[in-house]
Amino acid sequence: AAALAAAAGLAAYVQLGSVGSALAAVGAVLAIAGALGVGLQTWLMGRAARMNAPAVFISLLFWGMLWGAWGLLLAVPIMVAVKTACDHVEPLHGWGALLGP
Repeated sequence: AAALAAAAGLAAYVQLGSVGSALAAVGAVLAIAGALGVGLQTWLMGRAARMNAPAVFISLLFWGMLWGAWGLLLAVPIMVAVKTACDHVEPLHGWGALLGP
């Protein structure tokens, strides 16, 4: 996303000749990439893991705040393991149903 934002900023500066338009282009590209990264990627990971998208999003927030970048990388595998354990332990079936279908 950073390379694309830099390219968009350079193109806007060359075509329009102002730093403000270049910064606006960079900001727009980063905002769109961020929205797609948070929204679309969360939804796709939830579908692939057969988990609810809000559960995936909340786990990304929690593990990301707890462990930073490593937490973001490990959030979905951890939640898939938790969901699998909940699906196979009788007293925890309710939690497994809450995490996904």
